[in-house]
Amino acid sequence: TTSTFELFKVGIGPSSSHTVGPLVACRNFTKDLVDEKILENVNRIRVELCGSLALTGIGHYTNKAVVVGLTGIAPSKIDTNKMDGFLDEVAKQGTLKVGFGSESLGDFSVGTYKEINFDETRDVILFAEELPLHPNGMVCQALDKNEKIIKEMTYYSVGGGFVNTA
Repeated sequence: TTSTFELFKVGIGPSSSHTVGPLVACRNFTKDLVDEKILENVNRIRVELCGSLALTGIGHYTNKAVVVGLTGIAPSKIDTNKMDGFLDEVAKQGTLKVGFGSESLGDFSVGTYKEINFDETRDVILFAEELPLHPNGMVCQALDKNEKIIKEMTYYSVGGGFVNTA
């Protein structure tokens, strides 16, 4: 069953399927990297936004949701007043701490994290073409120092902040 609290979510943009869903997908991806003990081998993460996520993603803040989601924070824990400053710092430094465990954006004292090189214009890619199962598809890839994909997951943001995997 689904509770009322699961249905009604506050996100960082105007559409939960374009912000909360992709944020949750990226959060789940980094949690898997930690749980599977492969985070230490990750040199870079690339996220491909497909279909509707790509076509309206910038205007709906999907790109911002992806970056924040890779830090492992839950959507309900984001202080939107701090988000733009955090994203500006990521862009300025060219690095992002990815992982899982924090309850506060930018607080990496709790959990498992690794700092990686990150350039949103290189690492968040927009593809207008839809993936086969849903118009809101995305692919998360973890790459090692040789640019070899060491983990790849396909997610579909199906509405209301819910995600399915392929």
